[in-house]
Amino acid sequence: MLTCNNMAKAVTHLLNYCATHPDAIIRYHASGMVLHIHSDALFMSEPQARSRAGGHFFLSEPSTDPSKPPSSNVPLNGPVHSMCKIMQQVMASAAEAEIGALFSNTRKGKELRLALTEMGHPQPPTPVMTDNSTACRIINS
Repeated sequence: MLTCNNMAKAVTHLLNYCATHPDAIIRYHASGMVLHIHSDALFMSEPQARSRAGGHFFLSEPSTDPSKPPSSNVPLNGPVHSMCKIMQQVMASAAEAEIGALFSNTRKGKELRLALTEMGHPQPPTPVMTDNSTACRIINS
């Protein structure tokens, strides 16, 4: 529940961000309407040994060769969805936190793939990048 005190803190946080980054912009470019996901996790970064999961979902060009892992130099675009949440389970390792973040992100990716397909943009296997260096294709249905 959002109280007046919490609202004042949230507004102050937003105004501080705007004052610190006056030239921040989000730019969207015309693209091939193929969903891409970048996933990451922070291990034990929250109280009670919780980890944080994050995801950046954007539309870009399709991969040139679907049989090979996606490259990390895909043209970036503005986000269509961003995820940042505290995982409820306590993770035993950083690798387990990464897998948990992948699970959360690909679950949301399925919803976005369905929406894009229903809007007339059929989706090839969705490239998912995790831990800033590893790329794989996870969603294919």
